[in-house]
Amino acid sequence: MVAGLFALSVGSAWAWFYVAPPAPAERLRIRAEQAVPGYSYRPEPLVEKVLDTLSLDPEHVINGAFTAAAGPEDLYSVFLASWTARSAREMTVVQHTPDICWRAAGALPADLGQPPLSIIRLDGHDLAFECRVFAFEDSVYELTLWCTLVSGQMYGETTRFQPVRSGPGAGPEEARLAIFATGRQLGASQFLDAVRKRRSGTGDKQFVRFSTRVNGTNWREAHSRLTRFAEKWLHVDADVATVAR
Repeated sequence: MVAGLFALSVGSAWAWFYVAPPAPAERLRIRAEQAVPGYSYRPEPLVEKVLDTLSLDPEHVINGAFTAAAGPEDLYSVFLASWTARSAREMTVVQHTPDICWRAAGALPADLGQPPLSIIRLDGHDLAFECRVFAFEDSVYELTLWCTLVSGQMYGETTRFQPVRSGPGAGPEEARLAIFATGRQLGASQFLDAVRKRRSGTGDKQFVRFSTRVNGTNWREAHSRLTRFAEKWLHVDADVATVAR
């Protein structure tokens, strides 16, 4: 009896994802320009440990910085990675967002009034990018945008890292626990999104992130520059989708 119920529950879960899931109208893929007019590009190869952690093939990753010829202060850090269904470790490859990794590296989330999401129109498609500001050493702010595609569909995050409490009692241990809590929440968010949309975690994936320095606390100016840069650097290709696997 118990074995039968277990088999039924497992089989039902498998069927929910793989038996006639609804096919999206189109399948998107992000493509980046290797050369952007008016900018010079400096690649920054990732170390072997990072490549292994993210299951990345160096041929399928872009990591570096674009600098405007008009002024070296006009700089944009960029990252674009693609995984095939064979190489991706389920959904773990999209659990290394700045909300987790940048915070673990010492950056502090900051609220300068920026929105949680930013819509950028690329080649006729409106893409929703997560929008954050992080404070680094000497109160230098960096505004960053990122998004994830899973099986050619936009993946929306429902959990966002909140600034760590300051003042008495807000030490390194509290910050560490906050990072772990955000990681758990992000994993749960991804699972619920996959269940709701009947999207398995074994399809192709893409993750793109780009950022620029905020002049003082003027996030709007930084956001405007970042948006204009994205429109030059990124393109979106769309194909009629078949059933996602």
